[in-house]
Amino acid sequence: MFDEKRDTTVVFTDNEMNSFDDDAYLELSQEVLSSRLGEELPSVSVLVDILEDEDLPPGVESEVYQDFSVFADKLNPTQLIIDGEYDENYFRIARPKDLSTIDSILQERIQDIKNSRELNEDYERERLERERDEWND
Repeated sequence: MFDEKRDTTVVFTDNEMNSFDDDAYLELSQEVLSSRLGEELPSVSVLVDILEDEDLPPGVESEVYQDFSVFADKLNPTQLIIDGEYDENYFRIARPKDLSTIDSILQERIQDIKNSRELNEDYERERLERERDEWND
């Protein structure tokens, strides 16, 4: 039925790759991402936080992990769609050559999101302090 030595290498034209690249930069709605969920690949568990509370109850680990479901993008073979265990939103990442690196890619992405969120919180706190100082002057 199938040849035992299956060749999974696929070659795309430059135009196809350009189209995939253009698509990768699009901000797609959750509805569109949901409709593009393809084959489910192995899920990954990623370290998302380290609790700094020194008085953690016995048996509670200081490292917090989150599971992510990984799906192929049905319309763009260069992308993967990610669904976080506790997240309401899907997001995409570039499909790595080696799927075993997805956890480290997500680890970096989660850290970037966390850093960005912290910067935004710091900026907002400073903005509020400046406004308060202006009202007090």
